Formats: sequence, C-alpha cells, structure tokens
Amino acid sequence: DRFGQMTADAIAGFKATTVNLLPDEVFERIAPDQFGALDPTAIASLEQDKLDAIPLEAYAGFKGSQLRELGGEYINELETSQFDQLTGAAFKGIGAEALEDLDDGLIGSINADQMSGFDAISLREMPADIVSLLSDDAINGLNPDQAVGLDGDFLGALDGDKFEGLSDDVIGGLLPDTLRELGEGVAKNFAASQLRALGEVGKLKELGDEFLNALDLYQLIGIDFN
Repeated sequence: DRFGQMTADAIAGFKATTVNLLPDEVFERIAPDQFGALDPTAIASLEQDKLDAIPLEAYAGFKGSQLRELGGEYINELETSQFDQLTGAAFKGIGAEALEDLDDGLIGSINADQMSGFDAISLREMPADIVSLLSDDAINGLNPDQAVGLDGDFLGALDGDKFEGLSDDVIGGLLPDTLRELGEGVAKNFAASQLRALGEVGKLKELGDEFLNALDLYQLIGIDFN
C-alpha cells in the first residue's frame, strides 16, 4: 500500500485531523520509523481503535522529543508491554518534568537500556524519591558517560544492592565535587573495587574525612592512598 511505502519524513507532515481519517488497517502496518515521525499532537489525538491497531514493535520508534512533548500523563497510559518497547534513545529526550509525572510502577520498570539513555542533566535533576524507585537492572544500565550527572543526592538514594550495580568505570567517572560531598551513608556502600577505581584515576584525594572514617578494613583491601 502507498502508506507503507511512505518515508518517515513524508508521514511527519500528517496532522491530527488527517491521521484519524486513515483506516485502522494503516495503523496495523505502521513501522517504527513511521510512528516515530508522527507529530506529537497527531499521536495524542489518535482515536482508541487506531491506538489498539498499532503493533507493539512500532513503539520502539518513539523519539525523545515526542515523549517530552506528550508528557508523563500520556506515558502513564501506555501498557507495560508498550512502555518496555521504548528505547534508550527515546529516554534521552524525556525531561525531568515528565519523569516526575510518571507512576511509581512505571519508574520501577525502567530497564537498563532505557536508563542508559538519560542525559547528565536529567540524572542530576532526578529527585531522590524517584531514584529510590529505580530497579537494580536500571542502575546496571548507567554508563561512564553518564557519571557526570550522578551527584551526592542520586548516590545517596541507592541502597547497597543498587549501588553495587554501578560499574567501576562509572564510579571512576564521578566528578570531584560529587566525591567531596559524599558522607558516611554512601561510604558504607562502596566496594573495594569501586574505591580502587577512584585510585586508578587519582580521585581518592577528593574523599572527605567523614567518608574515609566510615570505611572498614574489607573496603580498604588493595587501596593505595599514596
């Protein structure tokens, strides 16, 4: 059909009134790149029968700019299976405001790939109560490029098991200002390998006395402060 042959750029021009004139069969065959090209106002206006016709894999085409404009209220209405299709690239565009509007259950279902998409600004603006809802899998998805967005509040909101999911490379990428603000509570969650990672990049000197005094002998195995 002609719709299936249309490029994403061509479909981007469809307006809210136009898309609802299309038959349901069109939406049954919509591809991810086509869905990702639709104007957010057109997506928000889709009638329920057309939404029901959209295949699950099409949701992988969502772009961050679409989700940011649609907002948390729209995202909350997604089925779990649809939400799971959203990619890390899409999450890169979700602003802090939309994130704060998400239901607790959805925040808890964010996966590693989706978490890897958040930019440093979104991570730094992420409230502690939201961070605490993130799953172990989500924390495992953080990468070294995101480390600059992890501040003391973010790290302090992680329990021991989640903190363990931070790779040594992520720990090594923490900013000096972040390390200086860490206290006793966070110190207890550090593994020896994570401390060694700081030593390897010359950042142990940034840790304050409160942090250092809270460490036990097991955490200090193999640590060279010289």
